[in-house]
Formats: sequence, structure tokens, C-alpha cells
Amino acid sequence: MLTAVTQAFVEDLDALVTQDPHDLPDVLLLADTEALLRLQRRLDGVLCRRLQVIDTRDATTTECGRSTRAWLVEDQLLSRADAGARMAVARTVVTRPAIVGAMLAGEASLDHTKLIVGFLGKLKDPDTKDHAEKLLLEAATFTDPTTLCRSLHALADRLSLDETAEGRAVRKREGRYLSLRDTIDQMVSVSGMLDRVGATLLRKALYPLAVKAGDIDERTPAQRHADALVELARLAMNTGQLPDTAAEPTQIVVTTPLEDLERELGLNDTATDTGTATLDGTPITPNTARMLACDAGIIPAVLGSHSEILDLGRSTRTWTRAQRRAAKLRAGGHCESPKCQASIQRCDLHHQHHWAHGGKTDLNNAIYLCTYHHWLTHHTPWQITRNKAGHVEIRRT
Repeated sequence: MLTAVTQAFVEDLDALVTQDPHDLPDVLLLADTEALLRLQRRLDGVLCRRLQVIDTRDATTTECGRSTRAWLVEDQLLSRADAGARMAVARTVVTRPAIVGAMLAGEASLDHTKLIVGFLGKLKDPDTKDHAEKLLLEAATFTDPTTLCRSLHALADRLSLDETAEGRAVRKREGRYLSLRDTIDQMVSVSGMLDRVGATLLRKALYPLAVKAGDIDERTPAQRHADALVELARLAMNTGQLPDTAAEPTQIVVTTPLEDLERELGLNDTATDTGTATLDGTPITPNTARMLACDAGIIPAVLGSHSEILDLGRSTRTWTRAQRRAAKLRAGGHCESPKCQASIQRCDLHHQHHWAHGGKTDLNNAIYLCTYHHWLTHHTPWQITRNKAGHVEIRRT
């Protein structure tokens, strides 16, 4: 059951959906699209105003047994970030009606207002807030959200002319954050803000880890920096100097069903062809599981048919200290992939023939590989092997 106004809007929209844009001339197509984009901004304003009323009345608790934000996520299938942003804007309707008013007029988008609401929340003086709101809403009429975001830093300095240098540094540091959100395709979105000192430390730490790993390294700079951040975390874990959690060292557990392990060993011909190993509950490929099991601080857990733990392995592989020392001397202090000079501290001791395939944990089966080349040999046609003369070769299979 809908109100008459909403029902009429839905019916008009149904007619618009059936219209084929290929039948429109360019001038009319552009004019229509511009009007629809403005309508989208206005509709977001309508939604925010209604969400404010729903939230004030606690209507979703009464009707659905959950908070307004939870209702948006669980029933309306919005992302948590989108739901949170809409609620943040909606709750400003009473105290800052001009913000939602700009949306209702089609002059500001939801992305604009998210930035404005977040910025105003950091200001304490009411007059300063009013002044900043007026400036930012005016800027939203001719500035895209990305540019507006950059302008907020300059505006923060303009609104704090009587602030000391130390006070300004403290204020900026308070704006730091780091967010890791799971995406629908089992990736993780990373976003954040660092103060200048923190960013400088991170850049210095990432720089030596983000250099190209030889001539065949086809990663983009952005991909190399992403890998470098992960490698920085791996190096920190491998030092054993991270604080304990729940009185235990920081560790990663990879779970593998017994039938998958038997299939790898050739003991089970009826097992499925696709592995079901998981990393913190997220499915990973058999190649990834084998790569992690080579040398990282991983605890392999073998599960039976009813998910009971049959075996909980050690957090390191069976390489002895003497084997590691000998392998390091042979490697010359760096990754053994040809032409790669990544330091040995950044390398895993890789099983050339994996233990699940009958490979032995001995020096003849060991190759020190940096994170990138270790990934390469487990996930791509490139294979890194040691020939009979003892030299490491890289080739496509």
C-alpha cells in the first residue's frame, strides 16, 4: 500500500523505464538525462527526510524489530557504508535543514552532503559551523565531491586562523582513520586518512617493498604498493614481535577438508576437483592454500566430514634452522628468482615440489622466493625451479 503521490510517481517511472533512449535525438537525450540526474539528487533528499522521520518514530523497531540502519542493510540491501551515510545526513534534517534542503532542490548530491555533514561534525563553534555550511553548500553547486573533499582541508585552515601550529597538528591528527570493508566479490576495500607523520613513515616502509621484482614483473605501481602493504604486515607477523591476542601470538589458520588433502596425495579418487580451503572463513583456492603452507606463519587445520578438527598443524613448516641457514647462504641473501634482488627477509622458503604432491622438506627442494615470485609460481604458468646444475630458472609451462 502506497500513498497516492508515491503511486503516481511509480507509474510515471514505469513509463520512463519502457522508453528506449535510442529513439531520442542527442539534444533531447542530454536534456532528459540532466533532468534525471537532478531528480536523483532530489529523490535522495526525499529519502533522507523520510528516514529522519522513521528514525525519530523508531518505526522500523515497531514494524520490523530492528534499527533504521539495520533495516536499510538487512531488508533494503544497502551497503553498511551507504546506510550509515544516509542516516548521518538524515539526522541533520532538524538541526541543519539547509543541507537536506539543498538536496531537495537538486543542488547537492548525497556524496556532497556526506562530506559536508562529516566536516561540520568536527567544528565546535556554532557560528563557524553556520559559516562553513553556507560556503560548502554553495561550493556543491559547481564542485564535484572529489574536488570538494580536497577543498575541506583548506577551509579547515581558514576557519582556524587563531589556531596555533600545534593545535592545528592535533586537529589534523584527529581526522585519521583506517577502514577495511568486505566487498561482494570477496575482496576487501581499504580506505583511510593519515596525518603527515604517519603517512611519511608508511611511505618509507613501503618504498623498498614496492620496487619491481625483475624484468617480468608486470604489476602496476598501484598493485605493487598494495602487495607491499600486505608484505609489510607479513614481515611484522614473522618477526614474532606483535602483541599477543587472547594470550596467543598473532596467527592465521587455513582450514582444509580431509578429502581435499587426500585428493592432493592421490588417496581419494572420488574427491571433488575444486578445493574448499578457507582463510578466516573465506574460501581460497587450493593454489593459495599451498602457497600459504610453504613457509608463512600459518596453522593448517584438517577437517573431517562433520567439520571436526582432525589435525591442527604447527604454525611453521618443518624446515629446520640448519636448513634455513644453509638455504640463505646458497641464496646469497636475496630472492633466488633470476635478477630479483629482494632481500632474504622478504622471502618465503618455497617447496619446489609441494609436500602434498610428495615433495620432501629438504635443501634440494627449497627455493627462497620473495612474496611476488612465490605468488607467481603458485598461481600462473610461470614456474621457478632449480635445475640439476643447482641454478634457479624461471620459465612458462
